[in-house]
Amino acid sequence: MRVRGRSSDAELMMAYLRALATEELDDLTYLELVSSTSGQIGEVLKPLAQARDLFRNWGFGLGKALRSVASTVVNPRVRGLVERMGKAVEAGMRSVAYVRMEYERMRDIGRKEMESALDHARTLGDLYMTLISTFTFLIAAFVIASSTFSGISGSTVLLFVLAGIGGSSLFVTFLTWRYLGTDTMVSTGPFAPYWMRFVEETAPMALVASVAASLLSVLLLDPRTGSLLSAGIGAALTAFAASSWIKSRRIPALDAELPIVFRALSEVMAHFKDPKDAIGVVSEGQPKTIRRLLEKVSALLRAGVELGTAMRSVFSSTGSRLASDASEILVEGMRLGVPSHGIGNVVYLYLNDRLSMRKKRSQVAGYIKGVAYPSVGTSAAIMGVVGSLYGLLLNAITMVRQFLPLSPDLPLGLMWRVMLVAIVVMSLTCALLVYLIEGSSRAHLALYFGSMLLASSAVFYMTSTGTTALLESLTSHLSRLRSMW
Repeated sequence: MRVRGRSSDAELMMAYLRALATEELDDLTYLELVSSTSGQIGEVLKPLAQARDLFRNWGFGLGKALRSVASTVVNPRVRGLVERMGKAVEAGMRSVAYVRMEYERMRDIGRKEMESALDHARTLGDLYMTLISTFTFLIAAFVIASSTFSGISGSTVLLFVLAGIGGSSLFVTFLTWRYLGTDTMVSTGPFAPYWMRFVEETAPMALVASVAASLLSVLLLDPRTGSLLSAGIGAALTAFAASSWIKSRRIPALDAELPIVFRALSEVMAHFKDPKDAIGVVSEGQPKTIRRLLEKVSALLRAGVELGTAMRSVFSSTGSRLASDASEILVEGMRLGVPSHGIGNVVYLYLNDRLSMRKKRSQVAGYIKGVAYPSVGTSAAIMGVVGSLYGLLLNAITMVRQFLPLSPDLPLGLMWRVMLVAIVVMSLTCALLVYLIEGSSRAHLALYFGSMLLASSAVFYMTSTGTTALLESLTSHLSRLRSMW
């Protein structure tokens, strides 16, 4: 079991290093080339630039410099990559040869690890859906038992069940994160759409605020008002996240076209001195979305904008992380003098690998979504019915207490609050599971939680209110009996 963190950083770093390793270079020349990289990739490659400084200015051996720098890297996959590179160089292997070997090894192992991790994540999702049903029926069973058998402490049992829900939620979420880490398909660079960047940056705060507000509303207000307010909070969060989600829906269709487009660009640019001519050739016969992007690049080039800036600004403005990464690899490699056709082959493989993994993640996430919404909704409905039945039963017991020794010790308010807190926790956990498995964006996480909270709270309110109204209409004689007592 391995923490991946932002695995895309390591994959981007490895793809770029492999793109630069298309020619036979000595170790120092290769590191000088890597250290000259700017932009987004330059930030990821800082450890190698630091190793170059230790090698050139402080007399470190190259292998020792790489291993020394590796200990300061936060990302575990990047740290392991730099450390292995240092050991290989110390053993006498050239850095270019190691990068070529490691790139193929990383592609193969990455596919196998992701497939295994998705299998584990799917099992954890199934386990949690089973636990939701189990805990729901435990709540119902002990609520009924506490109203009949006075020896059972309903309050204690209900709090233990709530603790079980919280503990199992933390356990399943933590293990899923350990297997899959976090990833995103959305770019948040300076050229990305403003509103998409804003939602991605503020979504975690909005999510935390929504969870806190929902918990406070169900703890401090009466159950029906609390569930209505909780549903309203879910609706507000859904509307906030949907504004970015609607824009990001175009990203998968765009990403599917990227491998062919960047391969064609890199091949054609090798035959033209003027990039405008190359882009004009590639744009012919492309889908409308791609053709518009290439026309924007051509327009910027005609206006005197440098190729790298034009490619970065146009492809990053789509909001696609893959488009941004691919343009970074291509323009940085060409800026450093690497043949474009060699870069194109690496970009093509990188994009296809990422798209293949994303497709598998989406399939598992779709399955979990298809199970999570009905599970949480059914649990909310059962809790709403059981809560209403218990409330009516308490009213009946007060009228016959001197004849029947029934004395349930479970306060009605506590029961309602435990149920509503459980609904919030289950909605949050299911949203986190789908988000971690799908690897989409923070806006998707907020959207999933908001929609689950809205649906489950609304179902709870309708079932509890409807059950109470139905049973009171069927037992209208209770009101007449109350007047007699």
